[in-house]
Amino acid sequence: MIHKRGKFYGYDFHHKGRRYRGSTGQSKRSKAQEFHDDLYEKIRRQWKGLAEVGNREIDCREIFEMYLEMKKYEWAESTWKSHDWDIRADFMPHFGGTPVIALTKSMVNKFIAKQRSRNIKGSTINLKLGRLRAILNWAVAQELTAANPMRFEKVREAEKKEPIILDAELEQIYMGGSDFFPAFNEMVFIGRHTGLRVGNIALLTWSQLNLAEREKASITIRAERMKGRRTISLPLIEEVVDRLREINKMRRLHSDYVFSKKDGKPYTTNHVTNVFTRICQSFGMEYTFHHLRHTFASYYIINGGDLYILAKLLGHKTLTQVERYAHLNIEHLRKAVKNSPRTKITIPTKQ
Repeated sequence: MIHKRGKFYGYDFHHKGRRYRGSTGQSKRSKAQEFHDDLYEKIRRQWKGLAEVGNREIDCREIFEMYLEMKKYEWAESTWKSHDWDIRADFMPHFGGTPVIALTKSMVNKFIAKQRSRNIKGSTINLKLGRLRAILNWAVAQELTAANPMRFEKVREAEKKEPIILDAELEQIYMGGSDFFPAFNEMVFIGRHTGLRVGNIALLTWSQLNLAEREKASITIRAERMKGRRTISLPLIEEVVDRLREINKMRRLHSDYVFSKKDGKPYTTNHVTNVFTRICQSFGMEYTFHHLRHTFASYYIINGGDLYILAKLLGHKTLTQVERYAHLNIEHLRKAVKNSPRTKITIPTKQ
């Protein structure tokens, strides 16, 4: 099925219990229908190819290639590219020609040792191991192998707390930002007060914003811009609404992007991230733009916020991703308990 989504037609169909949807990149219905039909046939052939693999011995390289092909139409582009990078840069060189049934824990340990020799953080290694596990579980589900031959534990790492950007440090960043492009400080402000990822801010459009009523203002992030492939709508605080309205008043270009260059094109995510990191380093701070998201989440919990609501505000499907902030709530409650009234009554003891 195809349907009009703004300028281009979108596709939306199911095959083998899976849903495939996205943009055709075509503005003409006939071309969009042709794209839809070609894509459906390609996916149908891929599933047929999986069935034909049968019980023959299959190596990891084939599994990796098939996994990427199947997921290409299910995930957001950024998510797919991230997996593609891990598979081609790390998994294929290490596991590529090995038959799936021949994988051993020893091979995984050697992979971990190699990652550690490159000074890769434990959290990053665990992310890669999780992706490898997901690929092998997928292979089992597709009956490409009898069972996941690997059972491995996560790499242990020291528990760390995400750093919070203090207001004084934020003022320094604003001061340094004035020397770069005009929209930089506005993007930082919105990142600090919404918790949005840098990509969502850099590519933010006016059509995503509802600023008509100050108290009911909101922002909508479309599924293709979300890691979880779900469209979400988030409320905006009044300070952000006022700032966005001011930006709208000074609009000179006929560009739908909230933050655009002189030619109307948006700033790239890499450019914004690099400028932010460079400014922080100039003041002796080791922050990235993503720390604005952690700062938003941390202050939300410190001020008595709820983890379930925080997960919704950050666009997470489960509480797992926000559990790291739970200690902030406990510390906040501990201070409240210490300030609670004390009784002077003593508890009698038995003689």
